Amino acid sequence: MFEEIKTFIAPCVFMWRPPAVERLEKTYTHALGSYFIVFWVLQSLFTSPAEGLLATVVEMFLILAFTAGLTVLVGKHQAFRLILAILLGSTSVVGLLAVPASIWLLVVESGRQQLAFYTLLLFPLWWLAVLDHIFHRFLEKSRTFCFWLACGYATATYLATFLIIL
Repeated sequence: MFEEIKTFIAPCVFMWRPPAVERLEKTYTHALGSYFIVFWVLQSLFTSPAEGLLATVVEMFLILAFTAGLTVLVGKHQAFRLILAILLGSTSVVGLLAVPASIWLLVVESGRQQLAFYTLLLFPLWWLAVLDHIFHRFLEKSRTFCFWLACGYATATYLATFLIIL
């Protein structure tokens, strides 16, 4: 379990440590589970638990579709589970660390919400940098291309979920 946690944390500190192939199935399952739990909690902080559940399920399907399309497009469909596990696991790490900042935003006095908001804004920026790093290592393309791909991924998954749930 500790090795899997290191596998998910490594991209968040801009290191690439793909899991061993024989552990991939377990890592993939844990990535799916951790993502579901962390993002259901995050979504439920700002909406009802039922809406949070729906948003999390929609996000996961959009992430699966985006990742499947990307791996097929670049001809690396055999790496689908690996890249999906790394994306979901590292996103779970960033999301888990964002939970306290989200709670802070909800409970802080109205005059001090600005600091909490700007602190919370750092997490999506960090997440985009993590995505850029993962795509750069996976695709072996330029940082600029991978940054825009990360922006497209964020738009296709999270913004689309927001628009679908509205």
